[in-house]
Amino acid sequence: MHCCDVALYFYKMNEERFKALFERYLDNTISGDDLLEFQEAVQDQQYNELLDELLKSAYKKPEYAEDDSEAKQAVFANVMAEIHGKHENRIVSFKRKTVAWKWLAGVAASLIIVAGGVLYLKHHNNSNPNKNYASDVAPGNKNAILKMGSGKSIILSNATTGTIAQVGNMTISKGDSSAIVYNGTQALSAGKVVYDTIINPAGSKIYHLNLADGTKILVNAATTLCFPENFAAKRNMRILKGEAFFRVAYNAARPFTTSVKDQTIADLGTQFNISAYDDESYTVTTLVEGSISITKSKTTKTLVPGQQAKVLLDGANVEVKNVDTEDAIAWTTGNFMFDGDNLGEVMKKLSRWYDVDVVYDDPSQANQVIGGGITMFTNVSKVLDALQKASNVHFKINGRKITVMK
Repeated sequence: MHCCDVALYFYKMNEERFKALFERYLDNTISGDDLLEFQEAVQDQQYNELLDELLKSAYKKPEYAEDDSEAKQAVFANVMAEIHGKHENRIVSFKRKTVAWKWLAGVAASLIIVAGGVLYLKHHNNSNPNKNYASDVAPGNKNAILKMGSGKSIILSNATTGTIAQVGNMTISKGDSSAIVYNGTQALSAGKVVYDTIINPAGSKIYHLNLADGTKILVNAATTLCFPENFAAKRNMRILKGEAFFRVAYNAARPFTTSVKDQTIADLGTQFNISAYDDESYTVTTLVEGSISITKSKTTKTLVPGQQAKVLLDGANVEVKNVDTEDAIAWTTGNFMFDGDNLGEVMKKLSRWYDVDVVYDDPSQANQVIGGGITMFTNVSKVLDALQKASNVHFKINGRKITVMK
């Protein structure tokens, strides 16, 4: 199913389809496209009652009735409260790596935070707001722009579903609120490659690009990406800044390459994530499937799945280490994941996603180590409330400025 079919399919989705997606999500066999479809569906209120029934039914299955039963019951209560908007104050604690019900928090977009190896789920009482919050900031409300090689610019949030541009035999369409699909080929003269650019600003939602060669790209907020409008010649693209996740279509005759900050990343049919933000002194590339090579200056390293390469912008070395890839690509499923990040790194992620400025009363506060994860689909105030439970800092919000206080 193409992304352009998703919006209509949601509208027509019957209970059997929803149940099938739920089961695949539960046993971790769901495909990338189906996962995107399911994630959007569970946010639609028309499926709340059905999701309620499925969660209750899953809770009774023997395979989910192992250890930590008391903790699981509390997790389940938290999830159900979130679905029904009850905002109950509950705290559950148990070791993160032993949680078999991590999927529950993902389905219901619960808030999760880990401090000192302990997992907390917290639902805040809106009747007792934080007095330090003079305002609040919602995610995903900025306008992304598609700049075409012809010079035409399209504000994607304003574009209606369906065809948004036609170039020769190439049709560019908007499938749902965040999917842009390229179909067909374009007549070229002398093999000229035409490049389009997506500018996804800080504070915007994640965009999905389906390119004409079958490659799929998820584009994070605060990201600018140049990509071929067609693939009649070489399959080259450039990340000017930001973060993107690639599912590359295999073509042995024409390898896929990505240029980012004086590096070249080449692959043959694989899945990988690149993070190259302007406010960082390094780039990070994480390989999920397949194989890629990374070249900086005269140094080339080849990665295997589960490895991550870090390249300092002012150096020539390519440092490779083993990582948990789920943490590295958590943003593609709508979650922040902080695996030993310091507070400064955490606040940079929030700054990009919510388009806010962050200042510190004491710069040393940025060195505190935070672990765990938080849904990206909630107002920044809830994220800050959860972070306060895992640190010894407090926050103040004024407009689009967040102050980190003692």
